Amino acid sequence: MYKFLKNWFEINYGHLGFSIAPYYYNEGLEPRFDILKFGGQTEIKDLNLEKIMDFTANDGELRKLLFNALLKQYGYRVDNDFTPLKEIKEFRL
Repeated sequence: MYKFLKNWFEINYGHLGFSIAPYYYNEGLEPRFDILKFGGQTEIKDLNLEKIMDFTANDGELRKLLFNALLKQYGYRVDNDFTPLKEIKEFRL
């Protein structure tokens, strides 16, 4: 299950610098994973591997919508739209 999600994620988000960290088990013995950006930690942590795979089952489009929403929630671009997330009103060097 993890290898499938990791491969799928690399195909869909790898070109943007995102990857999935190795999975681990929390205190409740649930498999969890984090999302990395260019190999570094992001704020997107402790995602439930089983719930994501059960929810999206064999629907790659639903999985993509879920991850797009999750990445956008934390301010990451996933749609090749490179307009700023925040308007810069003043800039000084």
